[in-house]
Amino acid sequence: MAVSIVLEQFNIFNDPDITLDQGEYASGMVDDAPFFQIRFYARSPYFTENLEGRKQLARKYRRAFNQLKTAFAKKYADVFDMPDTLPYKFESLDQVNEVVKDLATTIQNEFVIPDKIELNTIELIGNWEVYSGDEDTKLAQELHEYLSKAVANYTPADFADDDFQ
Repeated sequence: MAVSIVLEQFNIFNDPDITLDQGEYASGMVDDAPFFQIRFYARSPYFTENLEGRKQLARKYRRAFNQLKTAFAKKYADVFDMPDTLPYKFESLDQVNEVVKDLATTIQNEFVIPDKIELNTIELIGNWEVYSGDEDTKLAQELHEYLSKAVANYTPADFADDDFQ
């Protein structure tokens, strides 16, 4: 029986419109959305090959993994998107650690089929904040006010990369 490595990628929001290196998403504030890259070991017939020759989970298992991703995103997307949940200093690193541990546990308990589909690695790609400074300083408050005004008065012609320098 054939054995292969299958890679799956998804962002923390499980939003298919957010991709790595997406120019429209990169506003100058965020380079890339935080993504997980999951590496599975899979035995045939639990993986297939798409038209480009890329290995992927077989349809039944791809659907099951998509459901897992959706549930996971519902659980954690707000943690990475809501101002009141944004961590301070190195709490970000602890938060990422907790999320990855939960993802690994969820995959192991709800998806892995021993000797058929096994979790090998979880890799972090994109922008994962690991430190967040003090947002209560005068300089930080001035920047937030500037950005609020800029967003309120935004027109595409007015926006330039040097606005953040």
